[in-house]
Amino acid sequence: FYQQLYAPAEDYDLWVTLSDTGKFCNLSENLLRYRIHGQNISLKKRTKTQEQNLEGAQRRYILKFFASANIETADATLLHKLFYPSSDFDFKTLTDIGLLLQHIVNKKCDYPVASEKVHHLLAEKYFYCCTISTDLGTKVFHLVNGYSFINSSYLDRIKLLIKSVLKYKRST
Repeated sequence: FYQQLYAPAEDYDLWVTLSDTGKFCNLSENLLRYRIHGQNISLKKRTKTQEQNLEGAQRRYILKFFASANIETADATLLHKLFYPSSDFDFKTLTDIGLLLQHIVNKKCDYPVASEKVHHLLAEKYFYCCTISTDLGTKVFHLVNGYSFINSSYLDRIKLLIKSVLKYKRST
């Protein structure tokens, strides 16, 4: 049931479509060996449109996964940035993502997996996005400390503070 429109990312679209039929999980056992090289079709022929199709399939899955949270398309775009960060973030985007995550965690939604695992992953991803955005200075540290869903250790928060101070001074 591959949609050629999404080639060479048609497998992502297939997984999103199949996710309606039941539960999915990752197996710890490797069932397939996949050879990656410079001539892979998915690396060689990827166009801008195909990149957009891939991102579209990923956002559609995010919308499905968080359906009980009643998120909108703009929220799915923010969550996509969280799950697939391509660079550091500006302060507004970090704030918007943090507010969205706080809303999702507070809402006590129903997910295909345990809520605690989802909330832990969201907190972990958000903390990582903050650590790659320390050039914004100590605002990032204060932002992290402002959300109750963040469960990072005291040591990790101190490291974030130090990195925010050092990196900010270096970039100004």
